[in-house]
Amino acid sequence: MNRGAVILTYLAAFILKPAADAVLPGHIGNGNLVLCLTIVLVFLYDEYVPIITTGTLFALLNDLVYGLYCGPEAVATFAVCVAIIAAKYFFNNENYVNASVVLIVSTWLEYTVEWAVYYAAGSTYTYGYALRGLPGSAAVNTAVGMIVYFVLYNRIRKKRYERLYR
Repeated sequence: MNRGAVILTYLAAFILKPAADAVLPGHIGNGNLVLCLTIVLVFLYDEYVPIITTGTLFALLNDLVYGLYCGPEAVATFAVCVAIIAAKYFFNNENYVNASVVLIVSTWLEYTVEWAVYYAAGSTYTYGYALRGLPGSAAVNTAVGMIVYFVLYNRIRKKRYERLYR
């Protein structure tokens, strides 16, 4: 995937965030499109440095435009990317079950890192209060992430098999 396509895809995810948040009422269980895209792209592609950079910058932009504070989502996205790079050596990235497990665990890790950043900054929220929206968000992130994974995996699989027979 070239860099222009990555930036345009992240830009579309960033612009669609308010519409995606309006789909489910109550702000509990709303997915993070930038996080889903980052998880799937880092999990599938071997050239992950431009993806991590773009995902972290769009997470920072997401914090600037939609968040209360600047930085926690960007730090959490970067931590999730590092964890996915480590997990790529243990999980087969061509398996749908592994992709869904990585999406669920990455959503939990993103919530945990964001809470840790807020807690280190002096927030009085407890860990349980921070995780109150995790089940809904994990379900939405997994559903959206699996759709993105299915579309991108089919493109990658075709290109890999074409390279084998050249």
